Amino acid sequence: MVVPLGPTFASKVLHSGDAGFSLLITAMGTGVAIGVLGLSAVQRRVPKERLFPWAVLGAGAALVAGASMSSLALALVFVGAMGICAGGVYVMGFTLIQENVSDEIRGRVFATLYTLVRLCLIIALTIGPLLAGGLDVLSPGSVHLGAVTVQLHGVRLTLWLGGAIIVGAGVLAHYSLRGHEIPAVEGHG
Repeated sequence: MVVPLGPTFASKVLHSGDAGFSLLITAMGTGVAIGVLGLSAVQRRVPKERLFPWAVLGAGAALVAGASMSSLALALVFVGAMGICAGGVYVMGFTLIQENVSDEIRGRVFATLYTLVRLCLIIALTIGPLLAGGLDVLSPGSVHLGAVTVQLHGVRLTLWLGGAIIVGAGVLAHYSLRGHEIPAVEGHG
């Protein structure tokens, strides 16, 4: 969601224009690289089944927090943190599949995974901006929380929704993986 909604978020919410969007993408990419490289270096010593859901939750929470910011500097910190968590999710997710799926069906599992990832990307690229536009029309514009006024642009609401979906996926992963190893998937036939 950061890629299709980033330019609008940078201009409408952060008031930083194209330069702000470039910085957001740089922070996210740098975070992903740190997450991938850092976890790759220590993954043999990391309890992946326990850490994976927390990394998913962290990515979603960082997206919600980043979308809540009105300062470019603070948004960059949270988008970078989201990238670190997303990089970790990428490494651990692929490793868990590799370790727990039998050779007979591993190709089909990865083909399905790649198909679903690309489908989600297409949905985010098409539905995200449409949803942001629709929520912008429905939004009251701002809410006052004591002395603080929070601008409720459609792009911010859409990013919050995306973050909430990721947090929900983290909770689901936590309950799916807690307390036991992932059972190996065996092929039939």
